[in-house]
Amino acid sequence: MIVGDRVNKGWDICGRLRGMAARARFVVGSRCYLSGDVRGARRWAEGPAASGDGRCRLLLGLCLYDEICEDLSGEQGMEKLAAACRMMEELERLEALDHRLAYLACMHLALVYRSAGESIRPPGIARDLEKARGFVARAAALPGIQGQNARRELMRYGRGRDGTLFYSGFSSSALERQRP
Repeated sequence: MIVGDRVNKGWDICGRLRGMAARARFVVGSRCYLSGDVRGARRWAEGPAASGDGRCRLLLGLCLYDEICEDLSGEQGMEKLAAACRMMEELERLEALDHRLAYLACMHLALVYRSAGESIRPPGIARDLEKARGFVARAAALPGIQGQNARRELMRYGRGRDGTLFYSGFSSSALERQRP
């Protein structure tokens, strides 16, 4: 019985240490990311100590997005983009997240869905715009300048007389495609 208790306590300590290591990696990685060092941030967000941590996955998603947004050509680019989105969409499950990172993730995701809405024809455009607006609304609830910026962006989304959502920042060709 005593041996079993000691083993359990040992596993508990290991779990806590791993959690601390993941948190430390996230803190250092997020500082790298916010200072513009995306490669450095990615190094901290990857690895076995960080793999199960939601915050590290979010940070890795942001890094992946930044690396591929220059070149989205080809199937591999789109696969990476989808992976980045999956990681960033874990925002809902994260607590005590740096609000600057939360803002960046929300706005990146809104941009991805808005771009998808601009490039494809209805009925997909309405679904993608709703998703984009949802992420901007989430960013608008954040404190400080980030929340203010998102609230300004939120004003660019509106509803037409028929109730369909539109985005005033679209090019005229995309607006034409929205009309039934």
